[in-house]
Amino acid sequence: PSPIEDASITLSQALLAPRVWYGIGTADKVVDIDKISVEDVRRKLVANVADAIVAVVTAEEVAEINRVDLKSTLGRLALQQRKVELGGGANIDVVRFKQDVNASRQTLVAGDEQLLQARERLGIALGSKEPYGVPPSIKLDALEAAAGDTCKPGKLEDRPDIRELYARKELATRKVTDADLMYLPTAEVSTTFPGSSEQL
Repeated sequence: PSPIEDASITLSQALLAPRVWYGIGTADKVVDIDKISVEDVRRKLVANVADAIVAVVTAEEVAEINRVDLKSTLGRLALQQRKVELGGGANIDVVRFKQDVNASRQTLVAGDEQLLQARERLGIALGSKEPYGVPPSIKLDALEAAAGDTCKPGKLEDRPDIRELYARKELATRKVTDADLMYLPTAEVSTTFPGSSEQL
């Protein structure tokens, strides 16, 4: 006799599964929270980049002012030294101007260090390990307008981070309800379609 093969297919359909149906709504809430979270991260990234750009612009202007100040101080020192050489000034004034030059140099070094740190922060905000500078042609008004389009003023409860907190609170409430639904009975209907190669 040849071998006999048996097979069967079982189909099941839930008729009463309140926890599963409620879980679908909970999953939708999780998706909504993730979307709000992405919106909030985008808002924070734009704000961080804008702050970093403004910091670089400010640091560059301060560094340029420091350079002009050092150049001016060196010029005054040279004039005073020439005045002393010609017999029209006192050495005490030369000492004072040299102190001014040293103070200007220290300010210049500190300003350049702050500029370097600001450029590094801008690079990090843009996702790079390299420091980024800002071209002199940049317009802060245009930057403010671009940031304003992304970070529009409005009601406090409309902010993405606040909306996310409310959504998380609602999700936590749904989880409590989900735990309660574990105790409810479920029901399903199933049918089986058997098959066999045996000849009757």
